[in-house]
Amino acid sequence: MNIIYAILAMIGFGSYPVFAKKLISKYGSFMTSFYSHLIAWIIVLAILLPGFSYTKPTMATTFLIIMQGFIGASAVAVMFLAYKSTKVSLAVSLINIYPLIVLLASVLIFNEKFTSLKILAALIIIFGSLILVNDFLNLPKIKKNSIYIISLAVLLLSLNVILMKPIVVELGGRASSIFVETVTVLGLLMLFNIFDKVKLPKRKDFASFLIPGAFLGLAVSTIFFSINKIGVGLTGAIVGASPLVSSIFGRIYLKEKLNKKEIIGILTIVLGLVLISI
Repeated sequence: MNIIYAILAMIGFGSYPVFAKKLISKYGSFMTSFYSHLIAWIIVLAILLPGFSYTKPTMATTFLIIMQGFIGASAVAVMFLAYKSTKVSLAVSLINIYPLIVLLASVLIFNEKFTSLKILAALIIIFGSLILVNDFLNLPKIKKNSIYIISLAVLLLSLNVILMKPIVVELGGRASSIFVETVTVLGLLMLFNIFDKVKLPKRKDFASFLIPGAFLGLAVSTIFFSINKIGVGLTGAIVGASPLVSSIFGRIYLKEKLNKKEIIGILTIVLGLVLISI
């Protein structure tokens, strides 16, 4: 089942914000994200270093790794700025358009070839994700500066995923995960010390970062393997459906209720996942 890595990455990226939500209210977005990524990096090393055979990347790929890592870190920072600039639900609705850009880039830039059924399934998943997080009725109320910030977040997230493709082609999934997450952690440390000084959490609270960090580690450990297996276009579509997991875990862990729109979105995503696995 070739989509298993993408589904695991979707579970990781979807679960991480749910378990990080309470930490964000206490430590803030930047600090929570940094320590979650730090734990994710440790998990990536623990999972992928055993049996790792070092392959020296070319200069071009080294540049891509550095650029992709810092773009990923910048995307996280800009996403949090977008959430602060307007309603979170509206920001998420607009930001979640990025998988469509990744799907188009996979065909136009990387010449990835999919059957009509796979493309239809990917579009159904993206459509379901937009239904799930939809808050477009409030679009006329959005401020101009929020549009600029959200547009930048969409661009950075799209580039973040698109740049994974050439790195994976040369290095494979294992080395790509290790190198890119290492640069991402360093990038977050640099950026977040600019936006919000990173401090050590209280010892008794440090364990609270383990769960979101573990899910983030699961995502980072599997997304590059998914790109290697099924391409960046389908991976982007499936991983972009992470709000499905967020809604389910939010219902279980945070006792949040699902409304009719969210149920329709979840069922649409599930239909797309079934079709894409055929």
